[in-house]
Amino acid sequence: MVDAISSIGSIEYRHDEWEVDVTIAASQKGLMIPPGLSFNAVSQKALLANKTAKMPRSYWDWQGMLKSGETGFFPYTPATNLIYGLREALQMIREEGLPNIFRRHERHAKAVRAAVLEWGLEIVCGAPQEYSSTVHSSLHSRGSRR
Repeated sequence: MVDAISSIGSIEYRHDEWEVDVTIAASQKGLMIPPGLSFNAVSQKALLANKTAKMPRSYWDWQGMLKSGETGFFPYTPATNLIYGLREALQMIREEGLPNIFRRHERHAKAVRAAVLEWGLEIVCGAPQEYSSTVHSSLHSRGSRR
């Protein structure tokens, strides 16, 4: 299971190629619209497990949404204004191109990390090859509180 809320639309993500069973994303952050829409990509393996699971669940029961999706309708009142916003955001993404967006986020992430270090803070991630282009954590340095 992958929480891709901060990465979808901002950095490369490949649900099928990476054989992820469940990806959860949302409209805020990389998709550039207010919170209120969520997106799930679910593998066949996860769908089969969902059908036979015995535990009570609400958020992880996709059956109602799948059944409604067959007719093209939502099982509840849709956030129509956010769907129109999503359509515009996706057009903006197409115009800029994902490779350009990914490079822009990497460039901004490097600038944020440089600023964090200049301010005397410490980057929590100790492995530079694992730095994120969308999420950063830092701590006060031992000797400085600028």
